[in-house]
Amino acid sequence: MTGEFGKFIEAKRKALGMTLCGLAAELNIAPAFMSDIEKGHLYPPQKEKLYEMAAILKLNEEDTNTMFDLAAGVKRERHASLCRKNQLSPCSAKCAVCQRMLF
Repeated sequence: MTGEFGKFIEAKRKALGMTLCGLAAELNIAPAFMSDIEKGHLYPPQKEKLYEMAAILKLNEEDTNTMFDLAAGVKRERHASLCRKNQLSPCSAKCAVCQRMLF
């Protein structure tokens, strides 16, 4: 994972003067979980939580789209990695990962 998603979220959070603990509380998640997302150690949350994040961070349409693009990019990277590990072509009909990892 490149961590670009997490860096984006961190920058937007800091631009609002919001603490990591404050954002985590607004999202109803543990601060450690939020920290791991920002550091790129965990995958972006599901899209419902991303919409919440966009509202809390007061993202405009362009920034919201960027956030979703970055989140999808992380998931695509992970998807391709798992497919290679399982010796499958990404998005093949036999790939069960597609149903779990992509939006």
